[in-house]
Amino acid sequence: MKRFRVAAAAVLVTALALTGCSSNKKETEAVKETQAPAVEAASEAASEAVSEAAAAAEAVQTEAAAAVEAAQTEAAEAVEAVETEAAVEAVETEAAVEAVETEAEETIEEVMTEAEAAIEEALTEAEAILAETEAEKALEEFLTEAEAVAEAIETEAEAVAETAETEAEAVVEAVETEAEIVVEVAETEAEEAVEAAETEAEEAVEAAETEAEEVVVEVAETEAEAVVEVAETEAEEVVVEVAETEAEAVVEVAETEAEAAASVETEAEAAEDVMSYDEYMAAQDDDPVVIEAYVQAKQALYEDNPDVGCDTATIYAQDEDGAYFLYSVPVSPEVYEKLEEGTKIRVRGYKSTWAGEVEIVANDDLAEVEIIDGESYVAEPTDVTDLLGDEDAMSAVMNQKVAFKDMTVEFIEGGNETEAEVGSAAGVAYLYSWDGSGSEGDDLYFNASKDGKLYTFVVESYLCGPDSDVYKAVKELKEGDTIDMEGFLYWYEGMQPHITSVTVK
Repeated sequence: MKRFRVAAAAVLVTALALTGCSSNKKETEAVKETQAPAVEAASEAASEAVSEAAAAAEAVQTEAAAAVEAAQTEAAEAVEAVETEAAVEAVETEAAVEAVETEAEETIEEVMTEAEAAIEEALTEAEAILAETEAEKALEEFLTEAEAVAEAIETEAEAVAETAETEAEAVVEAVETEAEIVVEVAETEAEEAVEAAETEAEEAVEAAETEAEEVVVEVAETEAEAVVEVAETEAEEVVVEVAETEAEAVVEVAETEAEAAASVETEAEAAEDVMSYDEYMAAQDDDPVVIEAYVQAKQALYEDNPDVGCDTATIYAQDEDGAYFLYSVPVSPEVYEKLEEGTKIRVRGYKSTWAGEVEIVANDDLAEVEIIDGESYVAEPTDVTDLLGDEDAMSAVMNQKVAFKDMTVEFIEGGNETEAEVGSAAGVAYLYSWDGSGSEGDDLYFNASKDGKLYTFVVESYLCGPDSDVYKAVKELKEGDTIDMEGFLYWYEGMQPHITSVTVK
């Protein structure tokens, strides 16, 4: 490039010299002639310079093109490197972001878990404190009410005792007064009788003395004495008998009134102890309980039950608020015969829970079931079909009389090999005992479904034996039958109703 510029300058100087150094033609021509060789040389030099300049320019252009290409290549490689590095960084960044997000999610989850645990623990503690507070408040209210009731009953008992004592004293005083009057009247009558007898005897003696001799007088005197003695004896016997009869009547009346007063006091004490259904359910296991309810059904009488030491029966009872399962409570044969459906009873025992079943068992005194005359109540079955599958809802109606609608009978697995083969072939839908190991007269187990879920039902043989309609009906069930059922919602590690009625639709 430098050489091209020098040659161009030389050409330009020469041209200027040719055109500008002479002012007239002659001078110009002279100069041409004089300078022709120099001009020619300069021209050749300029041509060479131009050629060199062109060659240099071409070389420069080539170098420039190579440099541009090299720069473009380097730029492309740099861009590619940058892009590669950016991609790597992007991947690493994405992985890092993903790791951070994962770690954040795990941290959030841990924090949420710890928060939920803390909240649950706080709620549990709050519920415990609330329950304890409510229990203390309920206990305080119960004790206050119990003291008030006890004081009222004590006052009433004292009043009744005082009234009975006053009435007894009045009766005794009246009896004594009446007896004294009777005795006085009897004595007066006896004296009058004796006086009359003496007068009559005197008259007889006087007559005898007048009419007869001394022998006759002696006989008359003897007879008179005999008459007087008889009269005195009869008078005394009459007085004593009348007094004893009246005294016995008065004593009997007093005893009757005393017994009535004692009965009123006993009834008052019994009424004080009786729990409501809510109070019974709030009691703890092994707490003593006293309830009044109405018999809905009873199992067979167990004479001389060795587990208890007396005759017992298991009873299904219910009132308007809830139901009770009375397991092996003391019942004499005479009382058992009177336990008809609807009979009101009072039961004393302990609350207990066995395999989830809430029940009442015999207390240490083996207090017998008491029959309360007058009132009667028979519960209507509660339809619990829609509650199937909801264990909490079902447990809330435990032991009540219930109904199941439009259930589908299903084949029941189990039993010995022969029974299983028969069941598979003929569609038999029941088993003797829970595992099929029993025989005629044992409990019947069968399955029925609702909305695709399977449930187990039992015909309790002590409640509904082989001669009952429901026992016979279950033995006729076939897989696929649609049935309605009624029974009692017994519990054994979950719902296990004791069925008393089956109707095939």
